[in-house]
Amino acid sequence: EMFKGSFTEKSDIWSLGVVFFQMLTGEVPYRSRNIFTLGQLVIDPRSHPHWELLARNHWSHGLRHFVHKLLSKEEALRPTASEALQDSWLCKVCAASSADAGPVQEAKLSLHEPHRQSHLMKVARACITSQLNLSQLHLLNQRFKYYDVSGDGRLSYAECRNVLEDVGVCETEDVDLIIESLDTNHNHMVEYSEFIAGCIDISCSTMREHLRVAFNIFDLDGSGAISLEELRHVLTKGPNAGVISNGNSSAIDTSVEDGSCNSILPDGMTV
Repeated sequence: EMFKGSFTEKSDIWSLGVVFFQMLTGEVPYRSRNIFTLGQLVIDPRSHPHWELLARNHWSHGLRHFVHKLLSKEEALRPTASEALQDSWLCKVCAASSADAGPVQEAKLSLHEPHRQSHLMKVARACITSQLNLSQLHLLNQRFKYYDVSGDGRLSYAECRNVLEDVGVCETEDVDLIIESLDTNHNHMVEYSEFIAGCIDISCSTMREHLRVAFNIFDLDGSGAISLEELRHVLTKGPNAGVISNGNSSAIDTSVEDGSCNSILPDGMTV
């Protein structure tokens, strides 16, 4: 339709089909050395993409059929956006994805524990969480989005109850204690960073790699040991709340080597 100068929103569906085809095969559906001959290929009803590439890569029949519909040259046969969303293959994949979005086993175990942990342990978990990159948080990101029904980037207490119900915490008293423990800033909402800190299993090898960073956050003067004054400072004021003095009255550097302490989570929270 673009080459003919008359197009509707269904041209966008064609574009979506081109993107799908290239993602699945690594090739564009139509290729030419210049725009004129490319237009002829697209317009010619006898010219078609190399559909065998989809079969060669062993994509499912449902997915291949979906791409066929998106790249239909007959505008009337091409689905609208709402019709594409109702495609049987797409609905099946979305349903399967939602079914898999429950908390992973490590998160289940971790969510049983926060109300039993000391303030020191909670701060240490927050320190470790602030150092994780988005790829390491991929699965937990999916879980958070699944439960964040309102889409505001925070979990209400009602949404938190759904999380805990799914991990097998049903006793009202335990539920209230755990939610209040997760809500570390007491604003009656569980922020993204609070949720992640509550779900991570710091005993696993991946998390243990970050223990040195957590230690350095507490070790304000970089001496290799954490004094009682440093511990008190971090737990009551936070590592970035100004400086304190050591026994020699010299200012303590509150930054961590290589800027580790400046890492932030997607909701902007950091230690």
